[in-house]
Amino acid sequence: MTDVASELKRRRYSLASSKGAPKEATPSKIYRPFLTVGHVTDQTPFSVSALGKQFIVTTSVGRNFVIYDASTLRVLFVSEQTPHQITALWQHRQYTYVVWSYGFGAYFRGRQLFSQQVDKIASNEGALLRIEVFAGYICVATRLNVYVYQYDESLPDTPPSFLTHLYLPDTDDYITSIIHLPTYLNKIVVATQNKVLLFNIRTNRLLFASDQFTAAITATAAAPALDTMAVGQANGDIVIYNLRKNRIYMTFHAAAPVSSLSFRTDGNALLAAGLTTGDIYFYNLDTQTIVHRLRDCHDKNNGGVSRVHFFEGQAIFATSGADNRLKEYVFDPVVEASETPIYEPPRILRERGGPGLPVSTIEFSDSQGHKVLSASQDGTFWSLSLRKASQNREISQRAPKVSKNRTAGFTNDLKPKLPEIIAIAHASTREDEWENVLTAHKDSKIAHTWSTASLRIGRWDFNTLDGRPVSAVAISPCGNFGVVGSSGGPVSVFNMQSGILRRKYVKSTSAVTGLCIDALNRVLVSCHLDGTVNIFDFMKGTLTGSLKLPSAATGLKLQLSSELLVVSLDLALVVIDITTVKVVRQLDGHTNRITSFDISPDSRWIVSTALDGTIRTWDIPTGFCIDAFRVPSVARAVRFSGDGQWLVTAHVGNTGLSMWSNKAFFQQVPIREVSEDDILLIEMPVETGAGGGLLDGAFGSVFEEDDKKASGVELYISPEQLDNELVSFTSLPRSFIRTLNHIDTIKKRNKAKEAAKEPMKVPFFLMNGGKNDSIDTEQTENKNNNNAVVSRLQKMDLSSSNAFMDAVEKSTTEGNGETFFQYCKSLSPSMIDLEIQAMNGHEPFDDFSRLLQVLNLRLNEKKDFDIVQAILRVFTRTHGDTIVLSENETLLKQIKEIETKLTKEGNRLASLIEFSNGLSSFFRSTI
Repeated sequence: MTDVASELKRRRYSLASSKGAPKEATPSKIYRPFLTVGHVTDQTPFSVSALGKQFIVTTSVGRNFVIYDASTLRVLFVSEQTPHQITALWQHRQYTYVVWSYGFGAYFRGRQLFSQQVDKIASNEGALLRIEVFAGYICVATRLNVYVYQYDESLPDTPPSFLTHLYLPDTDDYITSIIHLPTYLNKIVVATQNKVLLFNIRTNRLLFASDQFTAAITATAAAPALDTMAVGQANGDIVIYNLRKNRIYMTFHAAAPVSSLSFRTDGNALLAAGLTTGDIYFYNLDTQTIVHRLRDCHDKNNGGVSRVHFFEGQAIFATSGADNRLKEYVFDPVVEASETPIYEPPRILRERGGPGLPVSTIEFSDSQGHKVLSASQDGTFWSLSLRKASQNREISQRAPKVSKNRTAGFTNDLKPKLPEIIAIAHASTREDEWENVLTAHKDSKIAHTWSTASLRIGRWDFNTLDGRPVSAVAISPCGNFGVVGSSGGPVSVFNMQSGILRRKYVKSTSAVTGLCIDALNRVLVSCHLDGTVNIFDFMKGTLTGSLKLPSAATGLKLQLSSELLVVSLDLALVVIDITTVKVVRQLDGHTNRITSFDISPDSRWIVSTALDGTIRTWDIPTGFCIDAFRVPSVARAVRFSGDGQWLVTAHVGNTGLSMWSNKAFFQQVPIREVSEDDILLIEMPVETGAGGGLLDGAFGSVFEEDDKKASGVELYISPEQLDNELVSFTSLPRSFIRTLNHIDTIKKRNKAKEAAKEPMKVPFFLMNGGKNDSIDTEQTENKNNNNAVVSRLQKMDLSSSNAFMDAVEKSTTEGNGETFFQYCKSLSPSMIDLEIQAMNGHEPFDDFSRLLQVLNLRLNEKKDFDIVQAILRVFTRTHGDTIVLSENETLLKQIKEIETKLTKEGNRLASLIEFSNGLSSFFRSTI
């Protein structure tokens, strides 16, 4: 390939600043932030409140909080965004008090009532970390001081007034928790790292300071008994402490630092202790013994249990952790033994969760864009729903029972999870028959199969040929074959139903970075780290073509409908025609390594993400970058939904998936090349969907007047007919023409299966009034209503028919079909059929002649060819017999003239299509 030819084939996109005066930058014209899915909770402990006999649970998700119904874990409300990351929550009835950075606020059902900035915080204190609300006081604390505000409970939307702040007596100590004990009026307990302090917030006096504890205090909880609290420590010790008597009643020991404590209050003396290892210990306060250990409730790598809480008066408790999981457990009734009650281990009641660490790989698992397969860095594999959060499920790694031929590598509840998934391949064709998902794992030589039907790991594990780690996977569109690529270069094909090795492809020693199979299982394409793209005959296993790219190929994707192959390099995307094995486009513009890309369902756009923080959209026919914007967090993965309505991205540091609505799904989008000035930093989608998205995409304007002035680009509106020699169709929806063409079939389908039955005759003794004269009245009313409907239809048909023929006559007089066809476009298909049926079918057939004349005129104008043929079809089907039997020479001559024009135009279009196909085939074979 010469340099000139190479230059002709590529369309380079430069980010150089545009010349001339600077223009106002505009946001993305194609995508709008819509929603974040898969995020349930973070490291901030949840809060619980009672509403009558019901409980609600409030969790933090970054700068929003979510309120759940505790009985179903159904989302009730999602809050507005807070100014900064939420650090503490307090739920009191229907009011939520939130702490962030250097301020706090109150919300009612997610709507902000007030916000308050704490201006007295010193620079060495840090941000606010704790909150306690009781008896008209709001106490917020940093690591060194407690700030007390007073508010009127009858005026919840009125900002509170500052009352005082509490200082620690020891400047080397810091606050770990603040709680209010029942019956302690105007007093608050402050637990520091070493001591427990009691303050009077009205007088700002330190009333009591305990002795120093043996280890740092990490958690506290108020006990059901007066003056008593539980204190958890960093060495695992848990003490039941009486504040009034300064006395330790009992001591327990756990195996790790305590992060949360809670007392059971339904008559059973149990204490729950959440640990940083993710375990929960349960202690019997009567016997002072441990009764149960709940292992691995939350991931210890994410800090373990952030909070455990027993619901008031119930045997149910809730737990949460930074692993993005909210769970509820229940204790079954106690088995009464001779002296000591036997506590059955708690069982899971319900849970809501999502990926525990940032998502690394995503893939849609259905063509409707409903569910996304999401792989997280913590080794979990999730099926996330974009429509209903309660349908989110973690795909189980417990393997089904299979024969002895299954290789090692599967997990169960007692074994660690599989390594992080680095690549996902999916096919939905055989979803209900056998495994339809194949995954590659980090530093693992085994590719694992999964089933989206059963949401569990599959029966088969596929090993690489050379024993090196798997680097790429693919599944054939038919769902029968799974392809595994090794970091050593060889490629192997397995049968997804039986797990048997079928073929081997060993043509390269460089790591495989991408695999795909075409729609008909004719070719298999692999790209390698050395920049080689190999095309194999899938059935024979022979190499049919190869292409050497200028730099390392990091991934590929094949659009099945167009057979366009897109390969990502370090800083560019290359579009390849697999038929000719030639590069047809090279898209440059990213300033850092490309992390992910995808092709739109209509094969016109490519969306790509890179480490430069931008998300760019490329137009394949022109090679232009038509949209680009910058996000605060680098996107690691991007995918289009099957219908093109959504763009889903996964970002560094975010456990949720970001949904962006595609405005082009609803309306026309202006296609123009963007420049450096057009790339803006935009906000990420949030849990509330406050970014607009769906409605803005459906009803909002994509190209406003201000944008036209700023960009200097006018939106091009295509005329009805580009040239008099071209044939144009109507702008009506396809469904309109399709319905009009098949109106007879539709009427037969909608015809009643049984004939209408006559109303039952009323007995004579009921027709003269009495208790049952309502039957006769009802029948009379129905008859009157039916007569009114018939009369109304007759009037409508009569007026409509006059308007129909008036439009025909006016178009005949004007010498064009504009008036008549504009009138037809305003009618429904059934009304057009009714108007044609109502035409006068008696000699001298003037109505027939005028209609055929109008159709002939429209054919001369070469406009509305589809609706002309549809009307002609309905007309000939309805009145064709009458025209043939009449042997009217004028009508037969008009129909013959119309037939000649349609045949001539059809032959011309067919010859143009054949010429275009031949020309494209010639270029494919010669380039």
